[in-house]
Amino acid sequence: MLDPDKNIQLGAAYLSQVHSQFNGNRVLASAAYNAGAGRVRQWLRGADHLSFDVWVESIPFDETRQYVQNVLSYSVIYGQKLNSPQPLVDWHERYFDDQ
Repeated sequence: MLDPDKNIQLGAAYLSQVHSQFNGNRVLASAAYNAGAGRVRQWLRGADHLSFDVWVESIPFDETRQYVQNVLSYSVIYGQKLNSPQPLVDWHERYFDDQ
């Protein structure tokens, strides 16, 4: 963990793993990256077509809720700065079902 290159490599591999586990959903993947995939699955129980913004606000951990909000916000900000506008969320990220 003290080797920055190795740390980046491991973090990127884990992010890729949770991104795949949650079918490319950045909202769920960023929550899982921060709090763990098991917790995200728990939080999704009973989500019954819940919108992403309501789900994010219901995350019981302040740190994880803020982390997900930052990931989404900064993707829009960096997209603008790089002349590559990004939506806050993609269509497949807008609603969650009990999984």
